[in-house]
Amino acid sequence: MSISIYAVILYYQTLFMARIINGNFSGAIGNVVFYTVNGQTYARSMPNTKQSAKNAPEKPSVTAFKTASKYGAQLLRKLRPFIPFPLTLTHYNAYRSWLITSLRIHQDSAITHTTTLHNVNMLISLRDIWLVPSRIELTEKAEVQIHLPEILPQTHIVAPPYTTQVQVTWIALAQTMTENTQQQQPQVATLQFAYSNNAVAAQTLVLPTNASPNDWWVVLQLIRFTYQLPNMPEPAEQLQPQWLPAAFVAAGTYQVAQ
Repeated sequence: MSISIYAVILYYQTLFMARIINGNFSGAIGNVVFYTVNGQTYARSMPNTKQSAKNAPEKPSVTAFKTASKYGAQLLRKLRPFIPFPLTLTHYNAYRSWLITSLRIHQDSAITHTTTLHNVNMLISLRDIWLVPSRIELTEKAEVQIHLPEILPQTHIVAPPYTTQVQVTWIALAQTMTENTQQQQPQVATLQFAYSNNAVAAQTLVLPTNASPNDWWVVLQLIRFTYQLPNMPEPAEQLQPQWLPAAFVAAGTYQVAQ
């Protein structure tokens, strides 16, 4: 390396983190890093590390995760007394993943939506049991409306052997995603009928949620069965978890039309 180059390096080392030790140059000038190996001086570009500004807005995915983890877990805990089987960490993690996706889909929407079904009971899908094409929506009055067509129980519901009665429950719950706000209580509607060929008339079930604008709302659906074997004097409730479907069937953000 010529003396003139050393002179330039000596000048710039007063401005940058660079120095000469035993005739070898090391340090950085701009985005170039100098280093010595076996007496030879080499140069390479500095790694390009991008740091987010302290005041930069949080990524939507991070915000959704925090919201689902904090407030979404509260929502599921409120519904836990209605679920007839224990909930484990696996249940909560799967639920959070579903909620994060739903939040991302619906957070900027001006109207409410139904969403993809999420089975809380992972042993069985509600779709395999409940074959009724029902529709669920949240009205401007913050009422969940469950629109049911005519139901033919033995055609539209797949039940265990010897089933005599079917009980279908919908639980609506609104959740405020902010601190220090009075939280809503679950609202329940139940439909019970004989498991037969007799039709159950079409109807609309209404559940008031008392939701406030921007509240997140969900609807959980559960099915229970009553059965009676030929030698049983009285019917009994079917308790096996594999025959107790439980799933979130609708979700959205309550928005008031402008």
